Amino acid sequence: MCNRHPIALRPAPVTVSSVAFSNSPDFTAGLNAAQAEAVSYAEGPMLVLAGPGSGKTRVLTHRIARLVTSGVPAHRILAVTFTNKAAHEMRLRLGGDRDEKTGLAPDAVEFSRLDGRSPRPGLLPSGLLVPSSISTFHSCCLRTLRLNAVAAGLPRGFSVFDVADSLRVIQANESGLEKREVQALFEAISALRNLGVLSAQELLEPEASPVIDGLRFDLGDVEFFASQWERYQVRMLELGALDFDDLLVKTLQLLRSPVGAHIGAYYDAFLVDEFQDTNIVQFEILHRLALDRGTIRDVCVVGDPEQAIFGWRGGSAEMMDRFVEVFDPVKVVELGENYRSTGSIVETSQRILDASSAKFKIKLSTNNPLGAKPRVYVCEDSEDEAERAAAAVKAHVDRGESSAVLVRTKAQTRPFEVAFARLRIVHNVVGATRFVDRSEVKDALAYLHVVANPKNDPAFERAVISPRRGLGEGAIEKLRVVSPAASLREKLADTGSLSALSTSVRGKFTAFAELLDDVESAARLSPYEALRVVLDGGLRDSFSDDPDRVANLDELLAAAKSFGAPVSDSAEHLADFLALYSLSASTDDVSPRRAAKAVIITAHAAKGNEFDHVWIAGLDEDVFPHLFASSPDEAEEERRLLYVAASRPRTTLTVSHRARRIAAGRWQDSRPSPFLAFFTGTYRHDPRPEAALRADVVRLTPDEVKPGTVVLHDVFGSGTVLTSAGSVVEICFDAPAKVRKIDLAFAPLRLA
Repeated sequence: MCNRHPIALRPAPVTVSSVAFSNSPDFTAGLNAAQAEAVSYAEGPMLVLAGPGSGKTRVLTHRIARLVTSGVPAHRILAVTFTNKAAHEMRLRLGGDRDEKTGLAPDAVEFSRLDGRSPRPGLLPSGLLVPSSISTFHSCCLRTLRLNAVAAGLPRGFSVFDVADSLRVIQANESGLEKREVQALFEAISALRNLGVLSAQELLEPEASPVIDGLRFDLGDVEFFASQWERYQVRMLELGALDFDDLLVKTLQLLRSPVGAHIGAYYDAFLVDEFQDTNIVQFEILHRLALDRGTIRDVCVVGDPEQAIFGWRGGSAEMMDRFVEVFDPVKVVELGENYRSTGSIVETSQRILDASSAKFKIKLSTNNPLGAKPRVYVCEDSEDEAERAAAAVKAHVDRGESSAVLVRTKAQTRPFEVAFARLRIVHNVVGATRFVDRSEVKDALAYLHVVANPKNDPAFERAVISPRRGLGEGAIEKLRVVSPAASLREKLADTGSLSALSTSVRGKFTAFAELLDDVESAARLSPYEALRVVLDGGLRDSFSDDPDRVANLDELLAAAKSFGAPVSDSAEHLADFLALYSLSASTDDVSPRRAAKAVIITAHAAKGNEFDHVWIAGLDEDVFPHLFASSPDEAEEERRLLYVAASRPRTTLTVSHRARRIAAGRWQDSRPSPFLAFFTGTYRHDPRPEAALRADVVRLTPDEVKPGTVVLHDVFGSGTVLTSAGSVVEICFDAPAKVRKIDLAFAPLRLA
């Protein structure tokens, strides 16, 4: 077999990066004691517990630089993280603006002339290569599968389907399912794979029963579900395609095979960022790669168990406990000093952290100024909350500072978007349509996907109707049934297939086939040339009445140009270019547009980001923590999510609760979130814009509020206490007459 052993085992070219430097820089200079220990430790596996703002990226990059300058070849270092943004930042810190192929720094004068700025220096001395394997877990697995496609049982040019493409495959297989059922089926398959059940066959084995019992949803008839999953697996294999989860699953299956030991032997050192977000599949991939004939090699994982917030996709803080057990003995280093936030914000984060019962808990500290205490707003409703947040954000942005509104769910963003628009605040909504998800971008990339993988029928079906050329679903269906050839593109090459079609349809398909041939020829030169053929073939003109779409296509073309031409294998180069877009995460937008200073973002998406100012909205009962967080584990994950949200700001933190909100189309009273107990400091409720700030409001105690007591509420006005039970009292308010339950711990309540 021509590809029996992984291509990755080819001898590496001799470069300066494989030689130890006798006068290498001291990469512990300027670090605190814990950071320096994490960078220099070289005695075996290490777990670095990194709190918010503690400089973990600095530790990772300095450790990589120390490895490279001490003689470990750059290509034998594997460093993985969870977003393309984080991987790019690590490469930039290590290499600056140096040439990726030579490792040499650019000529400063020429670089400044072309780019308008001075070149950024990197940690590594000039001439040393930045490890090319700094990437996301999924990108790492994609690269491994590309190099070992035959051994993995895959076609060399396999496609990577995004979620939308995968859903279309299931919908075509299960035509009787509604859209929401298709989504639920796909999400269930994904959840099972992330929990270690890798296939429909494994689902039916007894070992899968504990996983099924622990799911957050009901699979129904397990055998029927497995048959649906099996049909999806078979169809994806026929299309020569993998989905995101397949990248992990197929890599693990490959590593379990005899070839696996050869793949792991290619690396000398392993680094994993955000380790608390790894699932059981990713953990086993790391373990198999790092295990060399029973000996664990240089393995460093970095993370914070209190920032494990992706349990719904298999991520678990328990992976840190598992790492200590499986990789024993493990050196544990704690990074607790926060360089990002003020003392007040760090104190708030510590209060949230102290409520944890986890085995590993970091003691947070900072030498930054104390700063302002967190502010707590009680707002009348969602619109009032949005208007107040928008006013604060505008003041921040006008000063050139970054500001973010964090929400628990995407459904909360609408009033903030309206309020921001009213004040003309330029902003991004993270979770809105990404550059790669815009229809015109997907139309253009579909042509390249067909060229890269002729079996990719979904891409063919998209390309053939973009732009319109008189070939609709009816014509595609006729082509599909007239020939036994495996794919739609292969049918175009079969003259017998085309002869069975009408003259008009045959001519249109022939013209499309010629365009695909031209794209394929251009792709041998570069992705840029291939996209030029696509756009000049009518796609750009089809959007001539929409300048924004044309601008997006030109932006895609510019990105392809910067990607460059292939050094050797043009097919592999094209696949790498497509992977850049296929593997972009929800918080990664590969569009080069500059981000706005103001952001509306979910708490989940905010992880890994930081802002000058943060406003956490909707701290209402059943909103944050979420209504569906019913089990103790889910409730703990909600608290960890709050910890992530509260540790994002540098300067100020504001949280807000709504006295009422619309749910199920009706107004209803909204009880304060129990999470408000973590925030002390400045309390604010301004019924009028000119109202003065009231600092450190004194709450009424249950002893002061008895049945018959007349009280005043800032929103509901005067009322009489009817009953009291602990801190919760029932009050009949006068105008309008209504009985409400009020929690004394949070309510803006005082004696009349």
